Amino acid sequence: MLAGYGALHRPDWEAAIALYRLAAALELWCWMAQIGRPDARAGLSRELENSTAQGMAY
Repeated sequence: MLAGYGALHRPDWEAAIALYRLAAALELWCWMAQIGRPDARAGLSRELENSTAQGMAY
């Protein structure tokens, strides 16, 4: 994803990407819950747990 974006002029780009991943996983989790796909939510739940655990390191 970053290769196609070009030069990054933001010193905290890692935090911005982490927040984007968290928001995307949460949005997908909610969508899968809404359409009744509990099988897909398991992997997304792991992604959410990993994202929030990484956020604690900041």
